[in-house]
Amino acid sequence: MSGRYTELFRLPSALICEECPVVIEAGTLLKDNANGHVLAQLKLTNLSNQNLIACKVLVKPVNPYGAATENVEFHYLDMNVSKGVPFGTRQPIYLPDDSSRSYDVSILEIAFDDGSVWNNEASKWISIGDQAKISEYLYDADLEEQFYIEEGKGALFVPERHTSHWRCTCGALNLYDSNACYKCNRNIISVEEHLNKQYLTERLALRREENERLEQERVARAEEEKKKIEEERRKKEEERRKKEEEKRHELELKRNKAKNIIIIVATCVILCGISIVFYKVVLPKIWYQKAESLEKKGDYEKAFVYYDKIGKDEEAENAAILHIKDLVLDNKFQEARLYAQTKKLPQEVENEIFRIESIKSGMFDEIKNAEIGDNVTFGKRPIFKNGVKINNNKNDYPAEWFVVDRDNDKVLLLASMPYWDVGTCKYDTLDEYLDNGELKEIYDNAFTKEEKSLVIESEHEIEIVRYNGIRKIESLTEKKRNKLFSLSIEEVEKYRYRLSTFEKNDIYRYKSVLRGIRELEEDYYLIVLDNNKAKYLNSFTNSESLRYQPAMWVDLSSDFNESVLENHE
Repeated sequence: MSGRYTELFRLPSALICEECPVVIEAGTLLKDNANGHVLAQLKLTNLSNQNLIACKVLVKPVNPYGAATENVEFHYLDMNVSKGVPFGTRQPIYLPDDSSRSYDVSILEIAFDDGSVWNNEASKWISIGDQAKISEYLYDADLEEQFYIEEGKGALFVPERHTSHWRCTCGALNLYDSNACYKCNRNIISVEEHLNKQYLTERLALRREENERLEQERVARAEEEKKKIEEERRKKEEERRKKEEEKRHELELKRNKAKNIIIIVATCVILCGISIVFYKVVLPKIWYQKAESLEKKGDYEKAFVYYDKIGKDEEAENAAILHIKDLVLDNKFQEARLYAQTKKLPQEVENEIFRIESIKSGMFDEIKNAEIGDNVTFGKRPIFKNGVKINNNKNDYPAEWFVVDRDNDKVLLLASMPYWDVGTCKYDTLDEYLDNGELKEIYDNAFTKEEKSLVIESEHEIEIVRYNGIRKIESLTEKKRNKLFSLSIEEVEKYRYRLSTFEKNDIYRYKSVLRGIRELEEDYYLIVLDNNKAKYLNSFTNSESLRYQPAMWVDLSSDFNESVLENHE
């Protein structure tokens, strides 16, 4: 043995003593190369049904000359070893004489957990040696296989009987207090019967006969199955031929019937075609010509009826609008509204009727007669605080607007005072800014129904400029349609001189949001006007107070706008 210990001696295997409930399975004598001392090590196994708690052994050493040296009594203590469990392998027994080179051993006393003690100092210990293998005993592969079938693959050894012990086919040593092995639960009597060569020969012959019978049955079943499959195939083939014959006969009947049907159908098709041509082509053409004739004569109401009959929705709506236009010119506003509702025209048509009625009533003559640079009143000026309208009517007063541009009857108005007096920008994202959320709140709260009918929804471009440091790398344009909007930097410069009489040439006297965005290193900045100078404000994270001075175009024309349907689409 290499390393620290050198093996000097080994006991014969499997030492037993008559009636002793513990077997000495192995023992060695080792030399500790570190200090020259010698020690014995034992492997013992409890065969009793009771748990073992202590064991005293006697080691009788012998020197190389055959003389006995000093004996050693050793106690294995503080244990609780159950049946079949080995112990002692981790407890060295140091011998007093380092010249010892062999030893005898015996067990003197054993104590169990039920209080019982075994002792027999005069007992003789004998080695029962190695156990013979099944393969060596039978020396026949077929008989060996049959034995394994009877007892299982774990049956490796020939069972042995001794005076007070027996050794199982699995190799475990047992006392005669039971015929069943504590380790594999095999019965020694049954194993001995099954190991009989005559018994195994007879069982092998029976198994072979049974296997032969099973093979014959398997072959017979396979042959029967083959015949059954062949019979089913023949039946299916016959059924297939029969169905094909029936199909040919049925097809012949259908062909004859089809000839008659074709004649009948052809006649019906001709008659239906004539009817379809009349109702789908001729009659609609007559109605369409009638509608056009009525439209030319100015009878739009009747023209609508004929257009509606032939499904000309666009022409019908146009005819209805032209009829409403005539009613509006005659100041028949209530009749025009009822007609629009009856014909289920878009809401934009009713709004246009309402707009013209308001203008003709003189409600908005102040704006209609105003010139560029004039100051006019239009709507109320609700007060907002932190993005929320203060719901106190005494805080709402007439709003003043600058007339900054005209296009005939279309007037561009700019609020003379901000609508957003206190608080910070509500925008958390760029998309919210582009949707003009605050301006929509102003529109919803500031104007009456009559005033709203004048405000035109117009398209505006919002420029988003991206910079890398100071170098412009990209410019995008986002288009939005709104009724209220903020002026761009270009519009501020364009209209500034027209308002020179107001507020010392300052259009904007507050930090007001303009229409434009600048992106610097992935952060977005609003363009605002502060003391008449453009600057950038990171409003999405900045808490500075902002102002909204909205602008809007209003339509003061008393002519009916026929493009309302286009706006609707």
